[in-house]
Amino acid sequence: HAMNIKSFSKEIYLFYTVLVLNMLPVLCYTFFPTMDGAAHLYNSNLINELLFQPQSIVADYFVLNTVPVPNWLGHFVLSFFNLFLPAPIAEKVLLICYMSLLPLSFRYFTKQYNSTMLSYLIFPFCYTYLFYLGFYNLSISFILLFTTLAFWKKNEQILNYKYVFVLFLLISTTYFAHIMIYAILIFTLFLMASQSFLAQLMSNEIDKKMIRDTINKYVIMLVVSLPSLCLLLFFMQQTTFFSSIEKLSTSELLTWLIDSRPLIALSYGKEAQLTRIFSVLLLVLLGAVIYSNVKENKDNFWKKIIHKLLLPQNIYLVVALIMLFLYFKVPNSGSAGMMSDRLCLLFFIYMVSWLALIKYSKRLTNIAIFVVLVVNFGLVFRYTVATKGLNKDAVSMANATKYIEPYSVVLPINNTKEWLEPHFSNYLGIDKPMIILENYEATVGWFPVKWNETKIPVLKFGNLGNENTSFTWKSGQLKPEKIIDYVIVWGLENKMNTTEITTLNQYYESIYMSENGAVQLYKLRK
Repeated sequence: HAMNIKSFSKEIYLFYTVLVLNMLPVLCYTFFPTMDGAAHLYNSNLINELLFQPQSIVADYFVLNTVPVPNWLGHFVLSFFNLFLPAPIAEKVLLICYMSLLPLSFRYFTKQYNSTMLSYLIFPFCYTYLFYLGFYNLSISFILLFTTLAFWKKNEQILNYKYVFVLFLLISTTYFAHIMIYAILIFTLFLMASQSFLAQLMSNEIDKKMIRDTINKYVIMLVVSLPSLCLLLFFMQQTTFFSSIEKLSTSELLTWLIDSRPLIALSYGKEAQLTRIFSVLLLVLLGAVIYSNVKENKDNFWKKIIHKLLLPQNIYLVVALIMLFLYFKVPNSGSAGMMSDRLCLLFFIYMVSWLALIKYSKRLTNIAIFVVLVVNFGLVFRYTVATKGLNKDAVSMANATKYIEPYSVVLPINNTKEWLEPHFSNYLGIDKPMIILENYEATVGWFPVKWNETKIPVLKFGNLGNENTSFTWKSGQLKPEKIIDYVIVWGLENKMNTTEITTLNQYYESIYMSENGAVQLYKLRK
């Protein structure tokens, strides 16, 4: 026992070393650019402006969403930090918290089942494809998922007011992080509350105390979830989602599973060489579990296997299989879009959660940890290198801010072919109040900030309206017309036509250009 404690104390140093080194892409540069990251920073700054300067010009273009949208948490944290920190530091603090708390919450989760050695399996999931798209709220919600599941497991026999209140806070906060993870968390907790009753039902040994305990758990679940369920119902009634039956082919969906698609963030071909190794590791661990169960349960095999599925840790396998079924059934473009990506990630998250709770031989455990670290740091190295170039582009854009007057209207023109940079113009407004006419969050309706449709004036690019150009921008119906104050052009592709270039040169003068010429700022001529 003393040797196990000593071994555990050494292992914890390894865990925290990995945790710190895993943050290198975030720590090394001014920005850690993601597709939507600049938009989150910009809209967090708008939130502060609308809250503390409600009479400013910004209020003529944007309003706070009165619907309690389940995308508030990340924006709230960024807005809070941005009150007293520069935006790049505020984002860095948020990402450091995420990079720390995701592994720690997963380790806390595995600890409730006395199985922390394979908590390293979570590290590759810090940098997922969806995280690089800027899905911060989705990523943060996994911290709440693991923390809530661990809290329930640790305290499910405690029915005092403190426990109920903490559970209420965790579930409600998960709602404000991400609606999909919130729904899956509620479903998982329902299965956990039912587990003991179902296990006894399979054994034909039901007693009245077990029935009472199960009913009490259901009541607690209803009480702590009811406020957020009401918010969910209201949100669903007020929000319009996409409706589509577009599905990816079965062969592509299978390839995603083989390649561990959620872990491939920037370069599919290069990163898949590493992520396939991770897939093989999961298959080896799964094979070890199957072999162990077949060996131990030769008699009445299926009956014993079904009974084992009702053990507490195997609930996560059940949810993983449900996610796998939905992955093949739900259209990719349904709801908020990218459903295949979301369900694939959820399948892997729950599968990894289940596999991490199983006891393996010491040799297999050590091999698994080694393989995970090789895959993880192979990816981290690639992301660190890639972040250097992305950061340079983000800094070039942010540097243009000093040439823009506060409360100006800025038209972004995207001339880049970089798939990760469509919202980079939003870096202009992360620390200075301005109206940037490319704000996808204000358009979709499920973020904290919306366009103020009743006050936006007619906005013109020189003498052109947005119906007369190859690019579009947000414009209203109110007269008098207003000519846009600034135009920011980034990228070297030159996608503008002759009329647009002529208008730009006639009405605007160049006042800033980045070193590589990829970012150019134009100001309306006096």
